[in-house]
Amino acid sequence: MIHLSAERKRYIIRAVIIYGILIFAFSVLQSSFFSKLTFFGAIPNIMIIFVVGTALYEGERTGAVVGIAAGVFIEAMSGMGLPVMPLFLFLVGYFCGIIAKEFSNEGFVLYLIYMFVACLCGAGITLIQTAMFSDNFNLPQILGKIIVPEFAYTFILSLPCWFLFRLIKKFLHPKIKKI
Repeated sequence: MIHLSAERKRYIIRAVIIYGILIFAFSVLQSSFFSKLTFFGAIPNIMIIFVVGTALYEGERTGAVVGIAAGVFIEAMSGMGLPVMPLFLFLVGYFCGIIAKEFSNEGFVLYLIYMFVACLCGAGITLIQTAMFSDNFNLPQILGKIIVPEFAYTFILSLPCWFLFRLIKKFLHPKIKKI
């Protein structure tokens, strides 16, 4: 049996509650609000933003778990296509967490690099799913109307989210005041 300190137990409970609420909120935002607020007809993949931000500050384990949970939740809400988002977001969370630990930098530039790569991978997943389920696959049209706008919208939307993740980190990891 694993023995956890009272402080660690409080952190785990607080993290599960916060991340559960945020997964729900981001899922609702993606499936309702952003489906109406499109950019050249594209909907951003805000779950990628959420998973990358979580992995950057919490590491590969939390990033992977949040990635699976976020993927399952968004797939359950959308119910479209192949259920690849849990696996994809798991991998995004895991590898971003490993790389973040390796570089031990939580700066804005590194976050932008993670987001750029994750958005590229997300665009690849969208392209594959579109190719699989499209009756008339026209690559230039799909790139211009779906892939590039989704990539741009997701990446641009990720910029202000960095501040949200810093606030979450401060809430989950409060500094201990010395007497």
